[in-house]
Amino acid sequence: TEELTIREKMHNFLMDPHYCKAAMLWAFCDMVAIVLSVVLLVAESVPEAAPYFKATQQYPDKYYYYVLYGLEILINGFFTLDFTLKLISWPKPYLFLKNVLNFLDLLAILPFYIELIAMATSE
Repeated sequence: TEELTIREKMHNFLMDPHYCKAAMLWAFCDMVAIVLSVVLLVAESVPEAAPYFKATQQYPDKYYYYVLYGLEILINGFFTLDFTLKLISWPKPYLFLKNVLNFLDLLAILPFYIELIAMATSE
């Protein structure tokens, strides 16, 4: 049998949780990140919880804002890494976004970076 290239191994790792134990762990972390992301998104939209997601000059010691924002950065970093590794390892990268799930992954991470750019340019 033919030995797989590193790119093929990475693709199998990312796309098949049964490829190895580490792939199963990666898929589990991906699911946890998705659930946490949805919980944070819903919590941020609840009026009573919204102040916890905003930094203000009035309350500079609101450590929970930094914890929540740090968690958002960590989750989006994981999603970005996953997206980038899938793009790099995709058999035909020019067809990558034709896969609906990959396109949805891109749509999921774009708002975070658009917000960062908007914050950086508004200051």
